[in-house]
Amino acid sequence: MSALHLDLMQGALAERGGPVTATALEPFAEPGACLARLGRAARLAAGERAHDPTEPAPAGATAAQKGE
Repeated sequence: MSALHLDLMQGALAERGGPVTATALEPFAEPGACLARLGRAARLAAGERAHDPTEPAPAGATAAQKGE
């Protein structure tokens, strides 16, 4: 379930196009709360869009391009 939540956070942040992405999610880091770790988002070239985690990665994509 945490992987799904992490993907949702990453997708929402990427859609906004800001400088931040979610890099990790620690489930139940505190009683009743998870801890999201944030980091700098990779910059995209003009006209390029972020990878949608619901779509398969293009053939020959690197791990970073696949979102791993």
